[in-house]
Amino acid sequence: MLIGPIADLLTFYSDLWLAVKQGTLVHVGDHRYVTHGIPNSWADGARTLIGQDSIDFDLTLGSRLR
Repeated sequence: MLIGPIADLLTFYSDLWLAVKQGTLVHVGDHRYVTHGIPNSWADGARTLIGQDSIDFDLTLGSRLR
């Protein structure tokens, strides 16, 4: 029952982590495309037999936090 909400939360935090790790996102409008390309399985084998996703990230700095 929690697979969907947990996956959504992890996707949000992976976006944030990638943005921080891309030290080149400095100025408003800076843009980076990060490819992952490897499918991740989140199937538990009991209720969910097949569950994969593969995410590429398209990051653009909209505003700077100070």
